[in-house]
Amino acid sequence: MSNQVKDMTWREVQERLREFPVVIVPIGSTEQHGYHLPIGTDVYLAEALAEKTAEKTGALVYPSIHFGYSWSWRDRIGTVTIRQDILREILKDVVRSVERYGVKILIFMNGHEANRSVIKYAIREIQDETDVKVLGMFYPGMEEIYDKYAVRIIVSTVGECYNVLGLVHDMFRPIPNRFKDYISTPKANMYQSLHTTVLGKEGIPFEIQIRTWDMRLNTVSLHTGNIKKVFSVLIRWISVWHGCVR
Repeated sequence: MSNQVKDMTWREVQERLREFPVVIVPIGSTEQHGYHLPIGTDVYLAEALAEKTAEKTGALVYPSIHFGYSWSWRDRIGTVTIRQDILREILKDVVRSVERYGVKILIFMNGHEANRSVIKYAIREIQDETDVKVLGMFYPGMEEIYDKYAVRIIVSTVGECYNVLGLVHDMFRPIPNRFKDYISTPKANMYQSLHTTVLGKEGIPFEIQIRTWDMRLNTVSLHTGNIKKVFSVLIRWISVWHGCVR
């Protein structure tokens, strides 16, 4: 069964959304990627992760947004760059559109790092006028946290941090003595986050860090220049939200 909206009739889309009102919109860029990779690399990454996520959750995948913010490469052949304010409004219009027919959760699956701030602020702005839960997900970057994998989940409020923690512990087996509540008891440098390490279905341990956007911004400012700033996101991250809307 296809999860691609572009291959469906509107009635087929309607029926799928009645069962599970969650959609994924891949977003990438059209820009150079050196001498060895195609111009569409970021789109391919976002589309592949979107399809894998859809297979796991039953979400629908909408047509990709092929153009992103590529100012740094604007003079390179093949590049198309969209101004940040224009791209932000496009993303907000996508949310407004799907809300009209009952979508409850929309995930922007991003394959291009320079889009991250655009997506973040588009989400912040649109949340003031919509009931749709909008999430931004950057493609996986592996970091050595607890020698295995790490997932960072960014939510809107402190209450949601603890709600997501409960969902995570319901879905995966927590490893004893690997939970830290840095929200109620921040570190000396005022770092805040919930940390828990769990065993995945394959028996692989991975750490999950849960924080709000404000905490995320504080974390970046604390570690700029010292830590590789990537969202270490896996398909399991979406599974948490899958449980929220079932």
